[in-house]
Amino acid sequence: MILAIESIILCLAFTLMVYLMSRDSLKQLYNYPPAIQERVRSMEEYKDRIPIKKNKLFVKLIACVLFTAVISLIRDAKGTCRPAHGNE
Repeated sequence: MILAIESIILCLAFTLMVYLMSRDSLKQLYNYPPAIQERVRSMEEYKDRIPIKKNKLFVKLIACVLFTAVISLIRDAKGTCRPAHGNE
């Protein structure tokens, strides 16, 4: 039961994240291969709309820490902090 609740929460969080990021597709330009990025930059209709590349690594590291914290909290809440095959 806990696994089902945990799976639903993580699926909803992922869906929300994808939805929020897909509203403005140009924000995701830097997640595409360099050839596609160059093609979009060369298109006249996107000339002034392309965001300036910022430090994406910092943002991704913060997201990793937050996801780790959320998963740890869920794990602690269901009481599975001890090893799977130890201390029975």
